[in-house]
Amino acid sequence: MQKINFKPIVVVLISLVLLVNCSKNDNETQLVDAHLEMKMNGELKKFNNSLSAQTAYENDKIVTLIVAGLKDPNPGETDSFDIHIVDIDNGITTRTFLNPVNNNLNYDLYSNYFNNLTNKYFSSSYNDPQEFKVIITGLANNCVKGTFSGKIRKDNNQEVIIITEGSFIAPIEN
Repeated sequence: MQKINFKPIVVVLISLVLLVNCSKNDNETQLVDAHLEMKMNGELKKFNNSLSAQTAYENDKIVTLIVAGLKDPNPGETDSFDIHIVDIDNGITTRTFLNPVNNNLNYDLYSNYFNNLTNKYFSSSYNDPQEFKVIITGLANNCVKGTFSGKIRKDNNQEVIIITEGSFIAPIEN
């Protein structure tokens, strides 16, 4: 009788499980490839340190989502980037959040960037009208996944940063 070696099969199965990212259908998902990155005026920027997402619930639905990360590991000495979405009426789900929405917003969406080296603060809320878009593509109990793009502006200034190719996969910490 020939002996079956199950080790290669187990290794393949474990590898497949580890390749799973956030999925809107999973309540608990293995989180891999956590990141928060984008191009700012064409230059790739990564904010993968201290990366996390925070949520707030009301009536069993997520009404606030904040995704934030740092460029370097030292919080007081590095650049930071964050995205905020608040939707009390419909809750945060896998869908597109866009500003402006026919000038009749039923949710808040904004993004912030702090450049520690130059001590400059940029926000999408300084644009009039705001031009920022976030697409939540996966949402589970333990992680959120999405893409984003738009413009952020320095306060009382014409200095604008154009964000393209933004993406995130972040662990949710409650």
